Amino acid sequence: MLIPSYRDPGQIEIISPDGRMLWRYRATSGPGRLNKPSLARMLPRGNVAVKDHGQHRVVVIDPRANAIVWQFAIAGVAGSDAAHLDVPDGMDGLPYAVASSVLPGLPHR
Repeated sequence: MLIPSYRDPGQIEIISPDGRMLWRYRATSGPGRLNKPSLARMLPRGNVAVKDHGQHRVVVIDPRANAIVWQFAIAGVAGSDAAHLDVPDGMDGLPYAVASSVLPGLPHR
């Protein structure tokens, strides 16, 4: 089970069916700190996508490196243009084939 903790600093945990903690991401300072993460999804290759509510961004965390490896939007700056989010309220997945057809600059796999 993938569980975000809606706190500042926030954390993301993966809990086994029998209640054991398998992994935790919790940076308490710096650019990796989450502020009220409220939605997390496991991605096909094992990374975790997280809606970082209080930082106005969506990030992808690599559990093996225990680090943010990608983010969308400028952290901590709310806005409505292409480089900003304003308290993101959801996250939808998009198959790579569809994304690459509408975003031609994506690298080929």
